[in-house]
Amino acid sequence: MKAVIVCVPVSHGNTLRVADAMAQPLGAGIVSPEEADPRELAAADLTWAPFKLVGGLNRHRPNTDDLAAARAFAERLRDARRVTR
Repeated sequence: MKAVIVCVPVSHGNTLRVADAMAQPLGAGIVSPEEADPRELAAADLTWAPFKLVGGLNRHRPNTDDLAAARAFAERLRDARRVTR
C-alpha cells in the first residue's frame, strides 16, 4: 500500500510528531503541501491531510498516549486496507 501524509509543521513540531507516528506503520512519506506532487498523491492508495492539534501545547499534548493512539489508528487503517484488497 502506498500512503502519503501532507503535513505543515508550524511552530513546535507537534503535528509532525503525530504525522510521523502515523507514517511509520503505514510506510507513508510525509511531505509539505509545497512538496506534494499531484501525480504521487493520485498514485497513492491512501492520502491524509489536513489535521490540526488545537490547544495541545497548553495541555502538554501530544503526549505518549496520543502518539500511541495515532499509531494504533494508522495500524487499523493499514490492516483494513489489507483486508479489503
